[in-house]
Amino acid sequence: MRFSFIRWNHSAKVSSRVICFLLLITILANSSTITIATFDTNTPIIGQKIHSNIIIDWNNLITELGIKEKLSPPEFARVYALVHVAMYDSLLAAAANREEYSATFDNKSFYVSSIAEAASTVLNYLFPNHSDEIDKLKSIQIGQAQNYDDNNLSIQSGQMLGHRVSQAVIDHAKTDNSKMLWNSTKTLHVKNQKCIWNGSNPINPMAGFWKTYILKSGSEVQPGIPTQCNSEADLQDVRETYDISKNRTPKHNAAIHYWGDKPPPVVWNNILNQHIQKYNMSILQVAYSSVYLNVGMYDGFVSCWYTKYNYWTARPFQRIGNITTEIPTPNFPGYTSGHSVISMVASRVLGEIFPDERDYFKGQAIEAALSRLLAGIHFKQDIINGIDQGDKVAEKVVDDMHKPIHPFIYGS
Repeated sequence: MRFSFIRWNHSAKVSSRVICFLLLITILANSSTITIATFDTNTPIIGQKIHSNIIIDWNNLITELGIKEKLSPPEFARVYALVHVAMYDSLLAAAANREEYSATFDNKSFYVSSIAEAASTVLNYLFPNHSDEIDKLKSIQIGQAQNYDDNNLSIQSGQMLGHRVSQAVIDHAKTDNSKMLWNSTKTLHVKNQKCIWNGSNPINPMAGFWKTYILKSGSEVQPGIPTQCNSEADLQDVRETYDISKNRTPKHNAAIHYWGDKPPPVVWNNILNQHIQKYNMSILQVAYSSVYLNVGMYDGFVSCWYTKYNYWTARPFQRIGNITTEIPTPNFPGYTSGHSVISMVASRVLGEIFPDERDYFKGQAIEAALSRLLAGIHFKQDIINGIDQGDKVAEKVVDDMHKPIHPFIYGS
């Protein structure tokens, strides 16, 4: 299995904080050649012998807490992105600040304690009612850091740096527009139109205005306008959706529930975690892969939600009185399909990291998208245009992956 980590443009300018990074290294893992790019030729490999579970454990805790708190898909993506940015930026900062913190560059305890502090502090900000679970994992990882090296100065220095990174991420979270209030009176006129979503208390109506990481804004990548209401193409879409709902098979239902019983960010993070374990990836590879997956999905959600609350299109059950859905219809407009957008972004990011499995990831994305049509909760145009929208968002994300390595918030 060939693992492609980063393709460098060696002529590109690099920020002063990360000027030390730029070395191509080949590592053998599970009898597979894994080609990655990390740092300069005088630098040991970051985290080569640090177990990937340091990051996976935090990812799993995000999943656990997000499910407990019943986060919406965009909220879930926001939390994943913030915490993974904190861990990734702390890892890069640990390399750039090793002299300031008097820690040797290959000191594993320094990296682990920095990551643990950054992740736990951001999570405590996001989930203040779950400090016991968060602090427990932090204590476990600080204990692991002591097993690597009982040098208290190294551990304390790592925690100091991790705290600085976390504060920068928290400052970003406080100003990312996620607390914007929706003025429902401004959209009341929309609901009187035909083929329009007419529910109440829509989920995250302002998420299309949240700050993005790679996209300039949620409006940067947008699909064309939906099919004209009650046009022949529109009515054909309605008929097809109804016909599909009457002919579901057990295989269809299995796909519907696989992709629908958990928010899509959870499913795609689980897929990445399985591949991390499969290929015995280093902590830098894990941090890089996880941060791009999650900021990519987050930006995809912002783009998608901008579309949803721009057009307010109806769901199938709002236009087809006798349709039976396999799963409940989410409480927000239909166009475009979030699963279609997000899954296409995720598949493109993972395909860039694991190029030999690119077709597999694309197939998973198509299945995720079609599962929403099969479930009776989306029209075909939601799916097709959502896939295209996700592909265009993914282009921006993949372009960023090809740039010199850089932090997202701290020191950016």
